[in-house]
Amino acid sequence: MSDVIRFTASRRTARGSLHAGWLDGGTLCAYDAPAPTDGDTALTTQTLLAVYELPAPAGTVVDGVFTADSIAAATNLANGTVAFVRAFDSSGVAIGDYDAGAVGSGEAVEFDNLNLVAGSLSTITSFIVVEG
Repeated sequence: MSDVIRFTASRRTARGSLHAGWLDGGTLCAYDAPAPTDGDTALTTQTLLAVYELPAPAGTVVDGVFTADSIAAATNLANGTVAFVRAFDSSGVAIGDYDAGAVGSGEAVEFDNLNLVAGSLSTITSFIVVEG
């Protein structure tokens, strides 16, 4: 069974705008491994490494591509290597999990450095989600 859907540009933009609305004023929480199966899976052994506040509005959507506005640096809460990011809306309800990587990795959330040290600052350099 295929899971590929090629939506029209207007539908991609509508999906991206809905997604962007969920993110407005929410947070991105960086965790170490293992990444859970999906955003509904409880976090049990993962360590919360940093929390990044999203602006409202969180970003823009063009042709189904959400691009976050500038995200302020966060003070790292623990030592560890970022494996994934879980997004929460402004009410603290989980939205979903996003792949994380270093600058240029092509992952949804890119960091200036994946190896975080407690007490220092870390930066998300880009947060981009492409709707199918």
